[in-house]
Amino acid sequence: MSRFEAVMAFAVQDEEDILDQKLRHHLACGFTHFHIIDHGSLDGSLDILADYARQGVVSLIRKQRTEPASDAWIDILLDAARARNASAYFCLCDADEFVFPHRSLASLMDGATIHRLGRTNCFPDTDSNLWPGSDVVARFRNSIEKGFDTRSIRQKIESGAPWGDVVDGLEHPLFFCDISANPKLFFPLGRVRKLSAGAHHVTDYSDDAAQRQVSDDAMHIRHYPMRGIDGLKRRADKYRRLFDESPDLPRTWGWQNRFLVEVAARDGLARFWDRHILPARLAPMDGAEIRVKRLPER
Repeated sequence: MSRFEAVMAFAVQDEEDILDQKLRHHLACGFTHFHIIDHGSLDGSLDILADYARQGVVSLIRKQRTEPASDAWIDILLDAARARNASAYFCLCDADEFVFPHRSLASLMDGATIHRLGRTNCFPDTDSNLWPGSDVVARFRNSIEKGFDTRSIRQKIESGAPWGDVVDGLEHPLFFCDISANPKLFFPLGRVRKLSAGAHHVTDYSDDAAQRQVSDDAMHIRHYPMRGIDGLKRRADKYRRLFDESPDLPRTWGWQNRFLVEVAARDGLARFWDRHILPARLAPMDGAEIRVKRLPER
């Protein structure tokens, strides 16, 4: 087993529409093994994972559908990766996040450097009245300003600049929303003991030198949080329950989740998805395509 093997870990719950594409994409990038927790998926996710497990590239950990605290499953995945190959390079990201190295993974694995991966949320370009700049979002913004720190929300919704450039060559225009302030990490397991909740930061290094060998320009993540109406509804319902049960929780979550809950409360999710669908195709990378479900035309 190569000392500088690249492994990835993430948790899954009903990700059938994007799971195969995620695994194929990262195998093409140079990742050789995946440690995956399934939180009781009810769709075809387990069938996909079973196929890859038979090929020897997936180690599957099955859990109940009730999701544990994020720091708990992060520790589970770290321990599983160390048990298999303690010298490997490791990346923990979400099931709907795709890593794009700026050069080959082999050239990034020197056994010492910790790479921070900036992230970009990918949304459709739209003139919808359920998108930034609209009256609905303005009312949403005003409602949360009374109780939440909205500096990041103002930056994303009002200034325009953080939304980035339109990407050419796609079936539908796509806008990027930069969220690099909360990076993910690609690092040698031997240099890191513990990650923060959400896996955005190292909270315990194995030695002081590890804190000084950090790179910010080697890789990037594209995040596809809105891929289908059913998933959109599940996500909005999940966060509505969380926000209702824990009034302080929304202060610590991204503006997208608060926005979805607000749109769902106005019965706007179906209208939003019917009008504006994410790109059905992203430019291939080494033969691996990222596809998302598209609703049938009405």
